[in-house]
Amino acid sequence: MHERQIVWLVPLVVFALVVVLPAVAGHHEETWAQLGVGAVGCAALLLRIRWPLPVLVVTLACALASMALTALVFPAALMVLVALVRVGMSLPVRVVTVCTAVTVCVVYFTVDLARNIKSFDLISADQLGWFVAASAAGVAVANQRRFVAEAEERALRAEQSREAEAHRRVSEERLRIAQELHDVIGHSIAVINVQAGTAAHVIDVRPKQVRQSLELIRQASSSAMEEIRTTLGLLRTADPQHLPVAPAPGLDDVSGLVDGARAGGLRVCCVVDGPVREVPHVVGTTVYRLVQEALTNAVKYAGAGANVEVRLEYEEHGLRLSVEDDGAGTAAAGPQGSGLGLRGMRERVEAVGGTLEVGRRRPRGFRVAAQIPTEAP
Repeated sequence: MHERQIVWLVPLVVFALVVVLPAVAGHHEETWAQLGVGAVGCAALLLRIRWPLPVLVVTLACALASMALTALVFPAALMVLVALVRVGMSLPVRVVTVCTAVTVCVVYFTVDLARNIKSFDLISADQLGWFVAASAAGVAVANQRRFVAEAEERALRAEQSREAEAHRRVSEERLRIAQELHDVIGHSIAVINVQAGTAAHVIDVRPKQVRQSLELIRQASSSAMEEIRTTLGLLRTADPQHLPVAPAPGLDDVSGLVDGARAGGLRVCCVVDGPVREVPHVVGTTVYRLVQEALTNAVKYAGAGANVEVRLEYEEHGLRLSVEDDGAGTAAAGPQGSGLGLRGMRERVEAVGGTLEVGRRRPRGFRVAAQIPTEAP
């Protein structure tokens, strides 16, 4: 039943009981005073939601007047019981306790002194318990509603938290896939582009070099296709237990990048300083991707014949990496890239708590330098 209907129905039922029950008990002659008192008290109940305390005072006064007219505690006390239920639902427990105690005392002593109703004395004080029960019922309903509201709020917060966590995970996964695609596919495409240009340039005079370039193109394209196939497998497979898993590259794989760059026409020098030691795998993967992107940029923007130095220094609590080219290759000046590679490098370094510096060298060339911690702060 709708709450608005209950607001109107309860006063009507109480008024009917206040009028009918005295007649059933033997008081057949209803007086206009009795009807008026009951009507005023029940009409006041219509306002019990908005003004619970004033309604309690009015219904208590009307109930006392009805008790004086009928010599019966009930059903006149029904008005007070309904008002007490609303007080218990609306007000703090301390206020409800005071209101209940005052109501019980007023009812008992007023009726006892004014009319000396025989059915209402300390021997039959169980009737007083109805007033306490009404207040307790109101408090119980309020507590139940509060509990339900808090449970719904907690469920809502949990749902919002789950949605936020799912959104964060999706964003992180999208970023990871974008980084992997850029690092691996970009590197392969850059090698293919350079070797295709070299082959087109020397096809008439150096057929052997053309064959070498085509072999490098084949290897780079095969690597790119395998990486695309693996990435698509990750995106299509729903069961984590059946995902294609390949070991992530690390520091031991940097030499392969250097060899590939040399095969692509770069003059790469790799220098390692300091005592070599094991580092966290995520650090090794980060260094590998940084070297890969830096060499890719050297291939694209410096070109074959450029001199590149890859320097890795083992420090006490971290690694220092630098990749520098002198810009002396055969690449023609062209439009700059989108900047996604540099942004990806910066995101990777910041994810492991490191710092990245990139910039042009004078008079020409480019430098990438990173400081990466190997221990948690």
